[in-house]
This record gives sequence, structure tokens and C-alpha cells, in this order.
Amino acid sequence: MQPYEEKTFTQYFLPYRELGVVKNASVDVLINLEKEGSKAIIKVYATSLQKNARVVLEGFLNETVDLSPENVYIRNVEVGDIPFSELELTILNSNDKQLISWHSEKNDNKPTPDAAKPALLPEEITKCRSWRYSFF
Repeated sequence: MQPYEEKTFTQYFLPYRELGVVKNASVDVLINLEKEGSKAIIKVYATSLQKNARVVLEGFLNETVDLSPENVYIRNVEVGDIPFSELELTILNSNDKQLISWHSEKNDNKPTPDAAKPALLPEEITKCRSWRYSFF
């Protein structure tokens, strides 16, 4: 931070215990998407009344519902053997404006990066650049 610089943030605390592990969240909606066997489990929590919202699980579900903070929307959808990484969940408001969306990343086995190496001690540094500063 610089002198006189100020940083602020807002933190929201919401009662979303029934949602489980939140996959994506906005000020309006929190969502969770999981797959157990051949079923996708959709859970949606709205922070305010969202009348005629659409819950879309691409290729499997397109349902118009009223979302509210009083009830968590939960739906089990049969998706067969489609990989979890190909499922995409989108929530749209009554004007078809996207409130939130989420899809899983492919579970590629990426190599673990090497651990960071400690900095050298001053006596171990052989080459050093010299910097010149001019002051006016």
C-alpha cells in the first residue's frame, strides 16, 4: 500500500448450510452442483426473491421457478454417464439475464510444480548488478 492509500472490501455472511460446498456465488445467488452416480444434484440459494428465475443444467434441465432466501432449491437430475466436467449450471433472472453460471474444470493430472527454492545468501551471489541513482 502507498501512503494515504485505503482499501475496502465487503464480506457477506449467509445461512447456506444446506447448500454444501458452494461452487460459485454472487450477491444474488449461490450455487452448488455435484454428481453422485448417474444423478446431478443442483442446489441454489437466492439472497432475495427471484420470481420466474430459470435454472438451466445444459442439455438436461430448463425449469422456471421462484427462488427465495426462505427455501433452498434442490433438484436431482438424471444425467447418465456424462462426465462431471461436461455439466454446466446457469441461473437466469426473469429477463433472461444471467445471474450466475458454473462448470467444472477437466480433472487433468497436472504435474505438481517444484517447490520454491530459498534465496541465496549474500556471499553465495557471484554476479550482482550495480544500480546508480541520481537525485536532483
